[in-house]
Amino acid sequence: FMLGLRPLGRLFWGKAGPGSLKFFSNGKAKAPIPFTVVSEKLLFKNFRSIWEQQVIVNNQTINFDVVGVKHDAVFIFPYDTKTKTVDLIQEYHPGPRKVLLGLPAGMYDPQKHDSLLQAAQHELSEEARLTSDHW
Repeated sequence: FMLGLRPLGRLFWGKAGPGSLKFFSNGKAKAPIPFTVVSEKLLFKNFRSIWEQQVIVNNQTINFDVVGVKHDAVFIFPYDTKTKTVDLIQEYHPGPRKVLLGLPAGMYDPQKHDSLLQAAQHELSEEARLTSDHW
C-alpha cells in the first residue's frame, strides 16, 4: 500500500508547501498529493520522541508512529576525489539488530557544536577516523 504515491521511475522529493508533498520525476514536478494531519499525540519523550499521528491521504485515514529528535542531524559523504571511492562505516543498528554499512552521521548539538559543519567534522573523525582539508 503506497499512500497515494505514484510510480515515477527515478524519484526526487521536495516540499510543496504546508499540507502537500511534491514529487519529481526526471527533474519535472508532479502535481502535489494533498494530505491533512487530523491529530498528533506525544507518546514518549526522551532523547528521541514518539508521536502518534493520524493523517488523511487520498481519502484514506492512516495512523503513523513518528520518531523524531530535537536537534538536526548531519550525514557525511566521504568521497575521495583521488581514488574516486567512498568510505563507508560498519555500525550496529538496534532496529534490525544487525551490523550494517552506512555513511558517517550524527546529531548536531548546539551546546557542543558551533555549526552543522563542525558537527559533521566531529562525526567524520569519530566514526570513520577520517579528516578532510576540503569541506
